[in-house]
Amino acid sequence: MSRAGARALVIAAAGLTLLVAVAYVTGAGPVDDAYIFARFGENLAAGHGFRFNPSGPRVEGFSSPLFTLLVAGAVAVGVPAMAAATALSLAATGATALVIARAGPSGLGAALVYLACPAVAYWGFSAMDAPLLSLAFVGVAAALALEMHPAALGALAGATVWVRPEGLGVVLPWVFAALALWPPPGMRRARALGLASAGAALVVVPLFAIRWTLFAEVFPNTYYAKVVLTLGDRLAFGARYLYAQAFAIPGIGLAGLALAGSTLRPADGASRAALRVLVGVAVLTVYTLYVGGDHFAWARFLLPGVALAALGLAQIREDGLAPPLRKLLVPALVLLGLAGLLSEQRRKGGNEVRMAAAWYRVGEHLRRTEPPGTRLAVIAAGATPYASGFEAFDMLGLVSPEVVHGGAVAREADPGHQRYHTAAVKAFAPNLLVYPMSGRFDTPRWPQASDIDRRFCYALAVAAVDPDIARDYVYEARPLPDGTWLEMLRRRADAGP
Repeated sequence: MSRAGARALVIAAAGLTLLVAVAYVTGAGPVDDAYIFARFGENLAAGHGFRFNPSGPRVEGFSSPLFTLLVAGAVAVGVPAMAAATALSLAATGATALVIARAGPSGLGAALVYLACPAVAYWGFSAMDAPLLSLAFVGVAAALALEMHPAALGALAGATVWVRPEGLGVVLPWVFAALALWPPPGMRRARALGLASAGAALVVVPLFAIRWTLFAEVFPNTYYAKVVLTLGDRLAFGARYLYAQAFAIPGIGLAGLALAGSTLRPADGASRAALRVLVGVAVLTVYTLYVGGDHFAWARFLLPGVALAALGLAQIREDGLAPPLRKLLVPALVLLGLAGLLSEQRRKGGNEVRMAAAWYRVGEHLRRTEPPGTRLAVIAAGATPYASGFEAFDMLGLVSPEVVHGGAVAREADPGHQRYHTAAVKAFAPNLLVYPMSGRFDTPRWPQASDIDRRFCYALAVAAVDPDIARDYVYEARPLPDGTWLEMLRRRADAGP
């Protein structure tokens, strides 16, 4: 093996070790929304189509069509859905690091810096689509650096719309801005933009045609469930989100280093590539402000920004930095990334994973103790419905289109938790309204409807005091085998003697 190959192997082993170690420290694992992908994937593989409940309406209650299709394909050949989702997240994380490693003269060090970021490790084991989006971002950035033909570049950028809505809101605007600022040599700006638009249309238009045919919607149901506040409110939430995550993920500061490096040799191709990366980071920041961020730990919305920042670092010419700085840069940035482990996000992220595990145990308990055909209403639509196997109604509307089309909005609730529609809950006629505190504490937490947390569970709090539900349902707290408690409202007609 050559010296360069041995060095690459050592760095790869170090990166993998870092990733696993940091994932362990952050308490990484599947989060609740991952089970939504698993449920859709299983239903799709079973021939039920894009349905959360096999007998329910078709709904795009997932954020990534591509990730859902990949999970469904794995299930169809016998791979368990959650194992497939986790493997996809890890594979996308590794592929992103590989693209960064091959992106420029500082690539191996930049890939190591990327893998040392706690957010990367956390989402790499989340069984979610966020790492796949990061891979899409760095793939487009690499294509920009290679001066790919505008039509092919537009098609590649358009394909990211299949990964997540950020493909439409960030990647396509980023590519068009980059072509407008730096058109290919010998090609007029208008022609480059026209070719890119044509290439993008070839893959974006079919997705919107399929979406309209299947769901009669322009955007995914998840978009309507989450982007509900006024623009001013979303900007305020987004500003607070960016401020908080800047301290949680010091690796975001890599973008500034990429800019500093690019200004050292502005005529160099690598420097232009780094500047294109910065355009992507800027558009991603604006988009995050627009949607208002979310409640997840470790900056799910900004994860592609970490990947782009590392890619920009990879593209800085080594001889553009002073020798002492070049030797210290990678270890200094690894330590900077690991410093994120000291933030509040470590506790919050581990708590999210523990919540999903608790809700999964609640679902298993319900499957063992409740009769077939039981119907649930839930705030967390992932692990509990998935483990129970029962039909479920999502009171927040992610997988229940009735909520986003006929419900109301509570401005005081947390982002993504503002939709509610009590009439739709009653129309679904659930046997049980399962509380999200279930499986998490050694005593019941919400014995009175007035105790329910309105910021996170506004839809449940409003439903619990509705006169019809107060008349037809009774509060029940039941101890679980692990010492925690299941809290719920049970329909009186289903109560035992």
